[in-house]
Amino acid sequence: MIANALPKRLRETADAVAVEVAAADRSAAQEELRLLELIRHCLEVDWLEAAAIEGGARTRQARHCPCRAARCRGRLRSVAADSRLGQARRV
Repeated sequence: MIANALPKRLRETADAVAVEVAAADRSAAQEELRLLELIRHCLEVDWLEAAAIEGGARTRQARHCPCRAARCRGRLRSVAADSRLGQARRV
């Protein structure tokens, strides 16, 4: 439904917004990661574009982390890795 209402040029932007919302609390449950996968599938976002979007979100979240600790950056890295792993299994 959303994909039909959204122009193709804005689909990556919609995915980026979803990723930013999921990364806002600096942790992501498996349900959130699965929902991101479903959104990407419905919006037909390429896995390479999705990886770039995740990388950007990870960088922004690490930069704005109040403690700037490695543990926060590691947690965001693992969220992205889990998401890419799920994407690889689907292919």
